[in-house]
Amino acid sequence: MNFHSVAELLPWMLLLFSSTGFTSPVQNKEFDCKGRVERCERKKAAARRPVCGTDNISYPSRCALLRVRCFNDSLLRVKHRGRCKEKQPCWVDHTTKSVDPTRTPDSYMPRCKADGTYFRIQCHKKEGYCWCVTPAGKVVSNTIVRGQKPKCDNGRGKWRRGSLQKGGNHRRECSKNDKAIFVNNLVRIFKTEYNREQYAALMNAGDRSLLDPTTLDKRAFEWKFNTLDTDKNESLLK
Repeated sequence: MNFHSVAELLPWMLLLFSSTGFTSPVQNKEFDCKGRVERCERKKAAARRPVCGTDNISYPSRCALLRVRCFNDSLLRVKHRGRCKEKQPCWVDHTTKSVDPTRTPDSYMPRCKADGTYFRIQCHKKEGYCWCVTPAGKVVSNTIVRGQKPKCDNGRGKWRRGSLQKGGNHRRECSKNDKAIFVNNLVRIFKTEYNREQYAALMNAGDRSLLDPTTLDKRAFEWKFNTLDTDKNESLLK
């Protein structure tokens, strides 16, 4: 059989490929992945034992990880057997805040590094405040500034705007406005810490009234007071 052009040859090629089960590379990939997952799930041990992925997420089984690898993330691999031992505090915090029903678009959202720890400088874009944190997300004292980034050198934060007058030790008395700003800053810090430390526990408790935003300030203050009241005598010493 002679063919004098590609146009004459093409129909016969299509017929040949269809009869021999030819499929596109994409279809082959999907078919291969599906087959690998099915073969994995037939192995009872592999289907039951948890593993830690290279994305630092625990999967209930190697088969579950393989399914994600096949259809979502081709670079995903098994990091080690068993659940992930490493804790990623910033990722946990970010996820918790993302699902918080009281969250607004202007709420603070932590910035996380690729390893799941916090960036050294965190900022509240809406309010314009920035502060230093530890890799675990703890606020470093005396680092909150507005309209600029704080200095986080040597693991210790420093105010960029000093509270002392230049050329002497005379301290200016705080005005009512200064006191109001100071209190608002404290409230904001307490609420941030409270949300980070307590939200998961509140969700597990199942009491939705504990998530009422109208009582958040009071709950945050009471929580912070109880945290600082180490001797439980209901009073704080300077």
